[in-house]
Amino acid sequence: MIRSAMDLVISLLLVAAQIPSQSTVSGRIAVPSEGTFVSVARVQLQRLGQTIQEQVSFDGTFQFRNVAPGPYAVVVQAPGYEIRTVSADIPIDWEILVELQPIKREVAGGSGSLTVSVAEYHYARAVAQFEKARFEDARKLAHEAHEHRNHPADVHLLLAKIYLQLGEEGSVIPQLRLYIAESKPNPVRKRIEELLR
Repeated sequence: MIRSAMDLVISLLLVAAQIPSQSTVSGRIAVPSEGTFVSVARVQLQRLGQTIQEQVSFDGTFQFRNVAPGPYAVVVQAPGYEIRTVSADIPIDWEILVELQPIKREVAGGSGSLTVSVAEYHYARAVAQFEKARFEDARKLAHEAHEHRNHPADVHLLLAKIYLQLGEEGSVIPQLRLYIAESKPNPVRKRIEELLR
């Protein structure tokens, strides 16, 4: 009986030794070009091309529990950004930083195409709506452009014009001040500075 119990204990220890330990994998989703973290993203943990775990991040962080050792891919999708895949070897890489890049849009032109940032794309659409006297649509698109850290400073001039058209005069001066703060020296900036003195 003692021999059987000892065999059982040894068998259990051998089985336990063969079961891989589980790890927790966590990480952050950053946008280096904007100096921020993403607010909404879909994050997948994949192994051999199959999704093992999936979650939605609302604060730029993610965490996968009970991950067996081995090679994985962390795939991140966020609106306005390129899909990013990062390789991870668990348990060595248990904390991961995923850096996203804004999507570049191709805009057709007369002699080819031009790559523009998402902010510039929204700004151009806002200008087009403003020129068609669609001021609410222009405001929405200008705000979408402004949400990106790399937005053109001219978005503030456009918002000031939109606010004037919508009768929201109290919002004009703050936009002009933002334009001065964000734009490089130029004649328009100089003229606005003189007017605001």
